[in-house]
Amino acid sequence: APVHVLGAELPPIAELELAFRSAAGLLVYASSSAGRGGLGARASLAAQEEACWAFFELSRALAGESGGRLVLLCPADLPSSSGLAGGASKALPLEYPEIRVQRIHLPSELDLLRDDGPFAPLRSVPGVVSGWAGWLRAVSLRHAAEVDLWIEPTAPHAVLAPRLDPLPPPPPPPAPSAAASAALDPAALYLVTGGSGGVGGALVDWLLSEGGVPPGSLLLLSRRGPASRHAGVRSVCADLSSAAALETCTALLDALAAAPRLEGVFHLAGALDDGLMVNMTAARLHAAVAPKAGLLPLLELC
Repeated sequence: APVHVLGAELPPIAELELAFRSAAGLLVYASSSAGRGGLGARASLAAQEEACWAFFELSRALAGESGGRLVLLCPADLPSSSGLAGGASKALPLEYPEIRVQRIHLPSELDLLRDDGPFAPLRSVPGVVSGWAGWLRAVSLRHAAEVDLWIEPTAPHAVLAPRLDPLPPPPPPPAPSAAASAALDPAALYLVTGGSGGVGGALVDWLLSEGGVPPGSLLLLSRRGPASRHAGVRSVCADLSSAAALETCTALLDALAAAPRLEGVFHLAGALDDGLMVNMTAARLHAAVAPKAGLLPLLELC
């Protein structure tokens, strides 16, 4: 196939290596085969995780002393697409310096592989996919030194790359006033996930001292669930990596029901599991993704 889709069955590795070792590199579509249509938010994250794990497996299969080039095609406006795989691709050259990675961010108008895109019916026409892939290879080779490219959706399809430009210093802040300082509503409820950690504790300090939020308007969620060190601040034991645990957490449900309104959620929950890609497993990847993905079922409860 002219493009390998993450999550699809791997062809014989020798076939992929021919493209991988070539100057143009191996084109890889960074969205799993399960995630190329419209999906709900939770299913979208599951599809991203599937694509990311497929990227790990593909990268390790191709890694070797002779090196090669991967060109990751990232659907730019499809939620169930390339966020996790794109992030992992940034770490790949750090661990495998012999592998060069370029990401091409595709708008839907130019995405031939998107199931609900305007060009999906053309995929069955002989030569269309290979011609599209050849055009992308040519674009990639013309800008081979760039690691990220964006192709404009309208003709003549200008190719853009990120650049850092100096900015003038910001103007001095205005003098504080009572109206300007009331950015947070003291009568509303604010959730802080991961509230028992170091960053969570620093945020709670700021909300109390600088934000003017009363202790009773803060609710901390933590999988360890210790009592808050801040007097009057409530703490609930809740595992954000499990939607079922959240949906049956009566203390959380009662607090949400009793609150006049929920004004904000500070999502700091996470699981740290540092490791090299060569040692990564699907279970370790899921354990790191799950607490962050837990924001979705939490928002459904809110």
